[in-house]
Formats: sequence, structure tokens, C-alpha cells
Amino acid sequence: MALPQESQRAIDNLRTRLSMLSNSLGAMQREFNESNPLPTWPRLQSQAVTLGNNLQEIADVLNSQHQLFSTMHAYPVPSFPGTTQEPVLQGLLRKKLDPRAEEWIDEALKEEKVSAIQNGDKGGAQILSMKQMQDLWESAGPTFQEILQPLMEDGILEDEYTIQEREDGIQNVVTGIRRKLYGPLDDDDEDEDEDMEIDEPEEQVIVNQPGFEAGVPYVRLDDLLKFAVTGSQPAPPR
Repeated sequence: MALPQESQRAIDNLRTRLSMLSNSLGAMQREFNESNPLPTWPRLQSQAVTLGNNLQEIADVLNSQHQLFSTMHAYPVPSFPGTTQEPVLQGLLRKKLDPRAEEWIDEALKEEKVSAIQNGDKGGAQILSMKQMQDLWESAGPTFQEILQPLMEDGILEDEYTIQEREDGIQNVVTGIRRKLYGPLDDDDEDEDEDMEIDEPEEQVIVNQPGFEAGVPYVRLDDLLKFAVTGSQPAPPR
């Protein structure tokens, strides 16, 4: 029974992606073996990004045709050159993973479980879900109020000294505030301010000077700023 065109295109697409991944891995391996000194860090990072993109594309193809690839089985036709292509034939007919690949996958899964335990129950870094984030914000208000209420009742928040300074004795405080800054100023400061004031004659506006029309309505400040920024003429006053 022949496969539909859509399934054939999916298989061909997967073959192309796997070929690109194999070529990228081969090029990276050759560069490691032949380069002296080793490739630079930006070069390695660029190759890692390329490999990651290839793996993501393969995963997208597999997910898009999950039913096909999970039920499809490969078998050789009589014309397949099994004698000359025996390694390929064994790889296609293998029911289990290669021992090296199986060991690598088991190690990765084991590290994932350890990371999940550390990030969950043992105080590691964990990304909160939306429900957990909402619960955290809802509990922040009552907790904050519970902490501040005793301090407000005891007047500690209005004190000029910290709790630690009070316990150690304010006579030993060097940087504490000795007086209220919002109190009345000294008379000497007021006298100095008065001495600094200089009386200047008020500028008289000549009504009959050119360009001044007493009967014209004034321009609002908003319209003036708008004209200065955009250049658009303000609307005439009503």
C-alpha cells in the first residue's frame, strides 16, 4: 500500500533535515580535529546555534506527523543491497537504540530528574506559574500589614533613630539626626536671605509700541507650545 503524498513529503522533509544535521556535525568535528588552535568561542557559539536550529526543525517535523512516524516501520525490499550496505540495514532494522545513544539519553533524563528535584523541593530556582504568582501577590498585602502594624503602633516609623541605634544608645550615634529639619529656620538665615534680595525697577510696558494690539485675544500656552513643536497654526479663539 503506497503512502499518501503528504506522508511522503513529511518523510522526505525529515530526511533532508537529518542530512543537514549530519553535515553540520561532520563539519564541526572536522574543524575540531584540523584547527590549531581550536576554534574561537564566537565560532563555536555560532555552530551551536546552527545545530540547535537543526534539532528544532527535526522536532517540528516529527511533531507535525507524530501518528505517521510512531506507526511506520522500515523493511528492506528485495533489491536493497544488503551485502554492501549492511551497517545501514542494521541501523534501519534495529529495534533498540544504539548502546552509546541509549546511555547518553539515560544520563540526560537522570540529570533532568535531579534538576527538577533541586528546583522544586530543595530551594532551587523555579519559575512560578500564573496561579502561584497571583497567590504570592495576594498574600503580600496582609503579610506587609502584619509586619508594619506593630511598628506603627509603637511609633518606630516616626522615630528619628533606628531600632539598633536606640538599643545601643543614642548618645553614641554619630550620623543620627539631632534636630528636625522641617522646623523653623534661624533668624540669622532669614536676615541673610533678606540681604541677598535686590530691588529692581519694574519694567513698564509701552502700550502704543509697534506690534502690540490691546484688543487682540491672547494665545494660550498650549497652542504656543504646539506651534513651537509642530509648526501648525493654532485655532482662532472663539
